[in-house]
Amino acid sequence: GSKRLTMTANTKSNLLEPVRSAYQGSVLSAWWQLARKECLSLLPTSWQELLGAADRRVCIRHLDDQLHFYSANYGRLSPLGSLPTDDEALLNVCHARLQQQSDAPCYLLLDSKQILRRVLSLPLAAENKLRDVVSFEIDRQTPFTQDQVYFEARMLSRNLQTRQCQVELIVLPKQTLEKSLKPLGILAGDLSGVDVIDEALLERVFQIKTDR
Repeated sequence: GSKRLTMTANTKSNLLEPVRSAYQGSVLSAWWQLARKECLSLLPTSWQELLGAADRRVCIRHLDDQLHFYSANYGRLSPLGSLPTDDEALLNVCHARLQQQSDAPCYLLLDSKQILRRVLSLPLAAENKLRDVVSFEIDRQTPFTQDQVYFEARMLSRNLQTRQCQVELIVLPKQTLEKSLKPLGILAGDLSGVDVIDEALLERVFQIKTDR
């Protein structure tokens, strides 16, 4: 009779390892991760939660001489507690605890009143180079120059008939960020970025990258 060749799980893993390693280090892998993240971000929050796609982080907000800490899960903020900004020893303890016990990144939480937002009407062709296009609008739309701010651009809507799109320009003055970081003391060095809060909903509405 014919003999059947079977393959153990370990054998399969060993055979596939070179393929897996090549894929993980390839441009295809990086592209897929980016595409997956972009696609998942378009899903409703409940779907993101179901698929485990939403990020989790610790947000820190300065308000009334206190640092307020929030757990941000799926965009929603849950209060954790607060610390006085003038107690350096307590801030040092908090810094050590965050480094030792939390693998969630920390973000500075700013009020929407601390940023500037402008809605622009642009040709649809600008979408492929959106950040470059809106960078030229900063001088015209705000009292700041490009080197004085951090900024982001968000696509709001597209009209295929008119070939136009609505884009939101979001501007954070560097001076505002520097002022906001001072009360955090040693905790400022742990920040991974800046989030903007919707005060009415107590939700994160968007993120501003400051590492560009």
